[in-house]
Parts: sequence; structure tokens; C-alpha cells
Amino acid sequence: MQKLTMNIGKLSDGTQWLCLANADTTDIYPLAQFTDDDCATVFQEFMLTQGFAAVKLPTQDEIDSLMGDI
Repeated sequence: MQKLTMNIGKLSDGTQWLCLANADTTDIYPLAQFTDDDCATVFQEFMLTQGFAAVKLPTQDEIDSLMGDI
């Protein structure tokens, strides 16, 4: 079962991306690009005000369980 985390990463060209990262491998999946540093900061502050220091994604077992109920 893979463990995914959501992170903001900055590339060498200075662009910032919201990414899913697999904690067990080096796989990184870009989700969205921030247009500037202020946007990334606002997103981080919003997540913190909502109580999310990190986003917990469902495990494959949790997804399978949910889909089995449908």
C-alpha cells in the first residue's frame, strides 16, 4: 500500500508546484502550478487555518471499501 503526501515543491527555475509524493518511492505527481510565491503562501496559510498541516489521502484499502459500498 503506497503512502502519498501533498507538498509544495520549488523547481530550479523558481516555479512552485502542488505535488503528490509517494513516500515509499521517488515518484512525484504534479497537481497544480502556483503563479507566484504569494499564491503558494496563501494556499499554505489557508490549509493551516483549516487545520490541515498535511492532507491525509485515503489508502487504497479505504478507497476499495468505499467503492464496495456503492
